[in-house]
Amino acid sequence: MFNNLFHPELDKAPKSNLYSHQPRILKPHPRSSRVLGGFASIETMRSIELLARGVLIHNGCVLLAHRKGATNTFLPGGHILFGESAEAALVREIREEIGRPVRVQQFLGAIEHGYGTEADPQCELNLVFAVECASLSSTRAPESQEEHLEFLWQPLNDLARVNLQPYPLWDLLPQWLEEGAKVGWGSTLKKAASPTS
Repeated sequence: MFNNLFHPELDKAPKSNLYSHQPRILKPHPRSSRVLGGFASIETMRSIELLARGVLIHNGCVLLAHRKGATNTFLPGGHILFGESAEAALVREIREEIGRPVRVQQFLGAIEHGYGTEADPQCELNLVFAVECASLSSTRAPESQEEHLEFLWQPLNDLARVNLQPYPLWDLLPQWLEEGAKVGWGSTLKKAASPTS
């Protein structure tokens, strides 16, 4: 049943080369269009960005980032590098953004997000963590260490006003922060069609 998912060249390759540091170039699987859900080939598949996001709360407000000139806000954090843990990436990204150390407290949930245009679609998976930063004040947003960003404190019950993205966080974030809440999941992508019998 699963044989169609594996590349036929891998079965012919010497096992010692499979995990070597020497790159091996594989030709597209002849059935890649069918196997990969309509993509023309492995080379043309788009990737999903993997991000770590931090939720810093002070006096009922959450710290949000805003890219200058944009119409939306987002949680601080950013890309997870290959081989880096999500927690390490979040600590690194927030230090780069606001110049302060943070401590990751707990995993709150994950949210997949599709955006962009039909010609240039984008997709990301956000891993969201509660984060603590003892040196932050809720009376004044921290100064950005990155020229293209600015930060603001926004009441948790008013996230739509500043167009927090991904937008399911408007409702999910307050739920995830409730004491004893279970890890959550959210998505802006269409749900898969139910299989037909």
